[in-house]
Amino acid sequence: MYVLALTSCGGGGGTGNAGAAPTVTPSPSSSAVVDGSAAPILLDETPSTILGDTSPLGTIVGAPGTATIDGQTCPAGATINAHYHVHLTLFVNGHQDAIPAGTGIHNPVVTFPPYFVEAASNGCAYPVHVHALMGMLHIESAQANAVLTLGDFLDIWGQQIGVTGFGPFSGATRWFDSDETTGTAGSHPITELTGTDPHSINLVDHHEYTIEVGPAYVPIPNYTWSPYYP
Repeated sequence: MYVLALTSCGGGGGTGNAGAAPTVTPSPSSSAVVDGSAAPILLDETPSTILGDTSPLGTIVGAPGTATIDGQTCPAGATINAHYHVHLTLFVNGHQDAIPAGTGIHNPVVTFPPYFVEAASNGCAYPVHVHALMGMLHIESAQANAVLTLGDFLDIWGQQIGVTGFGPFSGATRWFDSDETTGTAGSHPITELTGTDPHSINLVDHHEYTIEVGPAYVPIPNYTWSPYYP
C-alpha cells in the first residue's frame, strides 16, 4: 500500500508509517485563482484531446498489478452502481503535465486511437481510474454510495504527495479543490487543502482538484463540464 507522507516526497511506490499524523507545513503565500480571462476548456474527454505535456509522466500507464490498495480492489466486469467524474490538473513550475491514460486500469488497451483505453479481457479497473489524456477521473464502483479520496487515486497511481513535492517532482507543493457545481465558469469557489492529508479529501462529483509544484504557480484553468458528463 502506498502511503502519502506530508513531510517528504519521492517517486511512486514509496512507503511510510501508516496512520501517522501528518505534519502540517505552512502553505505557499499566494492562493490560486481561476483563470477567468481565458476561454473555458470543455471537459468532454475527446480521445484525441490532450491536456498537458505527456513527456514527464507518459501517455498510457496502466496499474502494475491487481493488489488491494487502500481497501480498493481491481474487479473485472463488476456491476457499476456508482459512476461520477472529477478532474485532476497537475502543474510543475507553471507547466501543465498530462495525467497518463490507463492509470488505475490493469492491462489497458487502446479502443479509440490514440489514447482512450479500457481493460483487456484479462484486465480490470480500480474504482477510480483514467481513460484519456484529459485528466478526467472516473469513479465507477459496485457500491452505490462509494466515496473515494484523492489519496486513494494517488496510491493506485503510485505517486506520493507532500509539501516538498509530488511524485518525481521536487518543490514547494500545494493542492486545491475547486467546486465546479456552483458559480459560473471562471468563478468557481476554490479551497486550498495544502497540509491536509489527501486521504481525507473526498472526490466529489464535478470538482476540480489541482496540484501545483512550485516555486512558480499559475491560475487554475477555466474548465466547464460537457453535458455528456451530467
